[in-house]
Amino acid sequence: MKSRIPATWNARSTKRAASASRVNDPTTYQRLAAWVDELRRRLQKGLAARRARERIRIRAHELWEQHGRPVGRDEEFWLQAESELSEDRSE
Repeated sequence: MKSRIPATWNARSTKRAASASRVNDPTTYQRLAAWVDELRRRLQKGLAARRARERIRIRAHELWEQHGRPVGRDEEFWLQAESELSEDRSE
């Protein structure tokens, strides 16, 4: 799945990468490269969590509607949606 990284982030990242490539000190370069890699990992993790919450939200809403839109059972449907989606991922 292709990630949707904002164009401005890519432009800034490219500028930083170009700046980092001008660094002559190997230790500084390694630290900058590690920092950029860590930022990318965190961004991907955050995006994955956001997508998972959105899938849960959509499924919980479907369950709520299927049960006649009852008041006060939102947590029940959320937990059921989480459970269903986690089962789908484990299979």
